Amino acid sequence: MGRKIVKLPITNIHAGGPYTASIVVGSPGKALNVMLDTGSSAFALDRRRYSPANDRSAVPTRLLQGESFSTRKLSWFGPVVRTKIEIGGMLRRAKASVAVAELKPRTLFAAADGIVGLAYAIDDTASQMPGATWPPRYTQSATEKTRRVRLTPLFTQLVRDGIVANKFAFYTKRSQVSLATDEPEDDPDNKGLFILGGGERNKALYTGAFRTARVLHDRHYHTNLKWIRVGATRPIRVPPPARMTKLPSNSVVDSGTNTLIFEQWLYEAICDRFELVDRRLARDLRAGATASLPMARLDLRRWPTLTLALEGDRSDAVLRIKPQAYWQVHAPSRNRAILCLGGDNAGFGHTILGLPLLNGYFTLFDRSAGKGLGTVKFAAIR
Repeated sequence: MGRKIVKLPITNIHAGGPYTASIVVGSPGKALNVMLDTGSSAFALDRRRYSPANDRSAVPTRLLQGESFSTRKLSWFGPVVRTKIEIGGMLRRAKASVAVAELKPRTLFAAADGIVGLAYAIDDTASQMPGATWPPRYTQSATEKTRRVRLTPLFTQLVRDGIVANKFAFYTKRSQVSLATDEPEDDPDNKGLFILGGGERNKALYTGAFRTARVLHDRHYHTNLKWIRVGATRPIRVPPPARMTKLPSNSVVDSGTNTLIFEQWLYEAICDRFELVDRRLARDLRAGATASLPMARLDLRRWPTLTLALEGDRSDAVLRIKPQAYWQVHAPSRNRAILCLGGDNAGFGHTILGLPLLNGYFTLFDRSAGKGLGTVKFAAIR
């Protein structure tokens, strides 16, 4: 049986910005909307939306899993079961590992039913307990001093089974839900495509050549951000991370983040460059960091394009983020605009290149390239 290429319709409606696709879980099959996140590796479903008690295919394990996103505290935690998965009516996995998660906060995935991490296996680990973890019987504290075991992420399972090639691609237009119409779920700007197992052949979705960025570490999609420029101002050089941070790179490409989050010093330098372009824009930039603004106050034709360079194999991938990407109009409400650019308040220690970067490009994550570490390729969307 040959490897398949599957196009999945995706939407930003359920997760409030990040994109979700529908997959079918268990027996009888239940359709669930899961976030597609290149910033994590685990497959987890909200226990309020999926219960192994109602799934004839579910097999308990002795594993407990949890993950934290923005803090050291776990964002979700729960037992791991193995069950049947179907994607796009074509891709089937008889026994995929899925965590049945209790969310903290309960609104973690917004209206989505769960998350599929698309990063590498090194980040997909669980605690092995003395007995079966479903039905729930262990608390988080019970995982202390237990043995950690590595799971195989769902996408990696599909690749190892020979079902799809080791690549996937996103076609998206926005990083926030557009509320320009009375029925945002039908707005084409809130929709996109996720392509499993391919991408380059879908030339109707992009134009021109791909610009290729190296992936530097097989945990997340770690990249080397070399410089960023605001309009025609002088580029801001970005150094590699300090050795004491133990970070493998100074930036990551993350489909699960609906903003651009810069290291705090870099964000402040970007704000200073806006001052050089136009002090009124800099004033609105700082105002937009804390609240949405009326669209009537913004003339995006006056706002500068952000240009950045990611290290490539032969030449740097020079990419542009238009003001229509880092300002999202008709969000969080009609006739308002929200800024999707900010600093990390010294929290992450690296830059997170989220959806405002991806929205301008057909973005292909080719994990078979780059001597096994992969590349991220960008071509302008049609």
